[in-house]
Amino acid sequence: MGKLTRAEEAYAAARNLIVYDETPLVKVQDLKVGDFLDLAGDDYADCDSSDSPPEKHAEPNLEFFYAVVEEVLKETPTCTLVVTSEGSFGFPPDHLVKKHFEEEG
Repeated sequence: MGKLTRAEEAYAAARNLIVYDETPLVKVQDLKVGDFLDLAGDDYADCDSSDSPPEKHAEPNLEFFYAVVEEVLKETPTCTLVVTSEGSFGFPPDHLVKKHFEEEG
């Protein structure tokens, strides 16, 4: 992702997003239905407990598709369940995920 446009910067500020290395990040507990997430390589969503090579994703679809948030549930004080179009994932509530800006128009 290149430099953010003024509109993207304003959107990030309005949604209280954290921007790191030009990538907008949001806490899992702040996700909303309809948010587009880039979960490829995420420590919780795209992890593999085996000793497979790093280029092998545990969830192959996450490498090619955005996960669209369908539901966010606080399961326990230390686990937030995020149900997406690509599967359901448990995260610590303050875990940061990459959020894709919705297309305007």
